[in-house]
Amino acid sequence: MYKKILFLALFSFAIGQHHNHDHSLTDDGYIRCATDELEQELQLLNPEFIAERDAQILKAQQLIRNNPQWRTSNNSQNTIFVPVIFHVLYNSASDNISAFQIGENFDQINLDFSNTNPDGDEIPSAPNPSDAPFDPGVDYSHQSVRGTHNVVFVGSLGESTGAQLIEGQTIRRYNISQSTVSGVGEASSLASSVPTDSGVEGGYQDGFLNIYIAPLTGGLLGQAYLGFPESVVLGGSVGSVENPGTTGGYNRGRTLTHELGHNFTFNHTFNSNSCGNQLWVIFQLRLLIIVEQIFTSGHLVVVIFMVEVLKIVVFHQVVWVINS
Repeated sequence: MYKKILFLALFSFAIGQHHNHDHSLTDDGYIRCATDELEQELQLLNPEFIAERDAQILKAQQLIRNNPQWRTSNNSQNTIFVPVIFHVLYNSASDNISAFQIGENFDQINLDFSNTNPDGDEIPSAPNPSDAPFDPGVDYSHQSVRGTHNVVFVGSLGESTGAQLIEGQTIRRYNISQSTVSGVGEASSLASSVPTDSGVEGGYQDGFLNIYIAPLTGGLLGQAYLGFPESVVLGGSVGSVENPGTTGGYNRGRTLTHELGHNFTFNHTFNSNSCGNQLWVIFQLRLLIIVEQIFTSGHLVVVIFMVEVLKIVVFHQVVWVINS
C-alpha cells in the first residue's frame, strides 16, 4: 500500500563542474543532510516505492503535454496553501520542543519561501574574494536574482501563523522509549506505532506535509524523501532567525527550509556525490508542477500549480547558499 504522494516536481537541470559531496561529519561535528544516502538506499532496497513515485511524476509530465497553456497563463499560478503537521518525538524533556519554537520555525519557512526573511541581505552580492578562507573566488552572488514563490504553509486546520498552531492537532507529540532516532524512516515508523500524547491519530497523515522533530543520532541535522511529503529535523535546529534553537550554527530554522526543498524534489547542488550520478536527469522539463491540496471554505481541494523554471533555479541556489 503506497502513501499518497503530495508533491510532484519536474524541472530541467544545468550540469556544472564535478563536485564531490560526502556527508562525513563537518568540523563542528554535524552531518548537514542525509537525503542523498536515503535516495540511493531506496533505489536499491525499495524499488517499488521509487517506481510508484516516478510513475506519478510521469503522469505530471503528461499533464504538461496535455495543457500547453500552463506554460504562459498567469491564471494557473495561484497561491498554494500547504497544510502541515508537526510530529514531535521526544524521550527526555529537552527533546520535547516547545510550541513557541515550532511556531517560530513555521513562520521562518513562510518568510523564506516568500523572500521576506530578515537575513536575506546576507546572501552575497559579489563573488568571494580570491583570498577568502572558504571557496576563494567562487561566485555565490545570488542577491540580485532572489525569487519569490506563491507557496504558503498553513497548519492542519488552516492556521496561518506559528502562534496559532493548535497543540494536539497541528503539533502532535509522542513519548518514545528510545533516546535517538536514525532518520526520517524511523521517525515515521515511531510516530505510527506510538500513541500521541493528545490521543489523536498519530503517524503519517495523508494529504499533509508531515514534519518530524526528533533527537537524531550521529550529528545528523535532517533528512527528507525526494518528492514525498515527509522530512525530519533535529530538535535543536528548530527555531528562527530572531529566536534560534539550541544547535549552534544550525539553529535558525534553515534545516527545515533545506529539507522541504527535497520534498519538492530538489537535490543538493551538483546532485548526489558527483554530477555523474544524476538522480533526476531523465526528466528534462521546463516547468515545476506541484500536485497540492489547498483550503477552500474549510475543505481540502486538489489543485495543480505551475512555476517557471527560472524561479526554481533561484530558490535552489538561495536555499543552498543559506545552508552552506
